[in-house]
Amino acid sequence: MGLERTSAEIARRSEALKTALLDSVSHDLRTPLATIRAAAGSMLDDSVVWTAADRHEAFQAIDTEAERMGRLVRNLLDLSRIEGGALKPELEPCDLDDLVSQAVKRAGVPTTKHVAIEMPDSLPPVLADQLYLGQVLANLLENAIRHGGGAIRVRTSRLPDGLVEISVEDDGPGVPQAALPHLFEKFYQAGPPGEGKRRGMGIGMTVVAGLTRAMGGEVEARRSELGGLRVDVRLRPAIMPDHLAKGSAAVPGAGTGGPTGEAPPDVAPESGR
Repeated sequence: MGLERTSAEIARRSEALKTALLDSVSHDLRTPLATIRAAAGSMLDDSVVWTAADRHEAFQAIDTEAERMGRLVRNLLDLSRIEGGALKPELEPCDLDDLVSQAVKRAGVPTTKHVAIEMPDSLPPVLADQLYLGQVLANLLENAIRHGGGAIRVRTSRLPDGLVEISVEDDGPGVPQAALPHLFEKFYQAGPPGEGKRRGMGIGMTVVAGLTRAMGGEVEARRSELGGLRVDVRLRPAIMPDHLAKGSAAVPGAGTGGPTGEAPPDVAPESGR
């Protein structure tokens, strides 16, 4: 009887997770699809007179929402690979200046919000998979845009232990302190005190944690100095000889999945985040 009750409980929870995922996917897909259809439908209406600015705004809306749907699909695929242990990052030296600026550009930040980027000139490249790190930044920026206020800040720094930290924070209502350790759990949705839960699938942060740890990094959520949520991603620096770091010569080991030069000791992945 005990085994039957356990099996029934597992089946019930599995069905509940499937239902939650389907509800969240349908919700997250419905909004961008509605925006795309509305914009495309208006452009097909011959009775509507379009100025050049109007057409540009409509195309921008379609492009932004299509990118949002693309991130949703990528998150689902990444989650499947994370759970299946199929992630195989191609680690290489990555310049954060380019990666961060491109991620912010692709994020489609509304005009009502402002993203401040703070990066020191002396920051070394990090050892990462460019596609994985790009997805991590995209998820963090989307979360800050969706749930934050008008200010978003992206900061990078070199920590005393040698790791490079990338922080994305906002000035929104944040999440309860008790929710921070659970923020990277699958399907977990946190909301500010006294309000409903944040809408969404609850897998964006799970993907952030999975991709970061696959690259040998670590991730942590905390309260932001701006008042909202802050997420820190820490990665190993790519150690290169001076003549390669200053020149344009090819970096040995790039794209092979292994570190360049003598990397610092691996950082054990965090648990329960």
